[in-house]
Amino acid sequence: MALSLKMIIRPHKLSSSNQLRFLQILSRMLSKGLTISESLDTLSFYAEYKHIADRIKHDLKNGLHLDESLEKVHFHDSIVTHLYVVRNNGNLENRIKQSVHLYQNRINYQKRFQQVIRYPLILIITFTIILYFVYNQVLPSFQFLFVSDLSPAIQLTFFVLQWFSYFILIVIILILLLFIFWSVYKKRISTDLKIKFLSRIPILSSYYRKQTSFHFATQLSSLLQTGMSFNTLLSYMANQDKLPIVIYYSKQMHLQLARGKSLESLFTSFVFIEKQLKAIMSNRVDANTLAKDLHVFAELSIEDLYHQLNKVITYIQPIFFIIVGAFIIFIYISVLSPMFDIMNSI
Repeated sequence: MALSLKMIIRPHKLSSSNQLRFLQILSRMLSKGLTISESLDTLSFYAEYKHIADRIKHDLKNGLHLDESLEKVHFHDSIVTHLYVVRNNGNLENRIKQSVHLYQNRINYQKRFQQVIRYPLILIITFTIILYFVYNQVLPSFQFLFVSDLSPAIQLTFFVLQWFSYFILIVIILILLLFIFWSVYKKRISTDLKIKFLSRIPILSSYYRKQTSFHFATQLSSLLQTGMSFNTLLSYMANQDKLPIVIYYSKQMHLQLARGKSLESLFTSFVFIEKQLKAIMSNRVDANTLAKDLHVFAELSIEDLYHQLNKVITYIQPIFFIIVGAFIIFIYISVLSPMFDIMNSI
């Protein structure tokens, strides 16, 4: 009772790096032949993991599954989702190893993205401050002093530069409003509507297609190894709560199969399922072969996704520098052009 009360009063969340380290130690203990209970006892010797390990052990004794307990202690959704299928196939050690591998890649790419974006962001913030000063101090002074001597082209340049600040402000406000709207209403918007919206955004649609295909193939491959019927495993996949698109597709497939429709006709309407996955699912083979094909596809799919993320990250800095550099040159010319115009007229 005291332990339970302590857990309620002292909610605790591990950082991303500590979540990864926790899973790495747990995986290592399991690979040494220890049970999950013994592994958690070992983890409780670490001060930073004691509270989490004790709470998970307490939850497991009360009949919760590992993924449910990890969700209660605020582990990342990708970890919770990946361990969801362990409930039925029982291959806990391998599943935790896969979770460690995937989550480690996720953290590495997040760190790399933060490193790549850090300097451009500092540059943009500095540039924005300078731009504000130029718009509100330098340009009005030029207009006041030289407006009678300026050519129409230069006056137009001043006008464009002055209104450009309002344009930037409007864009920032729109982005903030869109972010707030999405944060508040994303749970209220139907999955069908989200799919239609996301499918129209080129970069996001490609990302969600690969991500959804990976999760769908991974879960289906693992569940096929348990010997479940296709209808049962679709129902099982539909009962999770972390992957709305996978849930939606699983429900649609389960419903349409119950009505006698074929898999081929179902997959053609799923925009966030890769063509290769559609081809694999349309190929009539036994469950073991299908599970292996799906496993191979999932590995290739996640590798392809990481490759694309690499390309995007590589292009971020040059694009930022080109945009900022172009604006700096434009402002520099705009500020000096009145001087040159007056000097030429002398």
